[in-house]
Amino acid sequence: MSAFALARSLERAQLRLENQGKARGSAPNTTETPGLLWGALPAEVQAALYNLGSPAVDTRVPAEVVAFYAFNYGEVRALSFASALPLASLERATRMTGWRPKSLALAQAIVRQRGHS
Repeated sequence: MSAFALARSLERAQLRLENQGKARGSAPNTTETPGLLWGALPAEVQAALYNLGSPAVDTRVPAEVVAFYAFNYGEVRALSFASALPLASLERATRMTGWRPKSLALAQAIVRQRGHS
């Protein structure tokens, strides 16, 4: 995937996330979280982000996109990694569309549990 195509894919994911928050009537969480460097992600998380191909190691991927794909398509290590992401990123990820029902339930349970801590 070219750098341009990757950037467009990430932009579309961000717009979808913003629109999803508006559609559900909730104010989107405006807390900025830094993107995660592709090269620093564990191999299992990179495998869950199958649609990004092999971007450059210095490419930043939004944390909520990492969470979404790790919960939906990742192995246990990817799930563990995503569970430890910042709470704001997990909350934004749960507002994205396209979740598998059991994956969304797990992510929402983690958000609820961490929100009560």
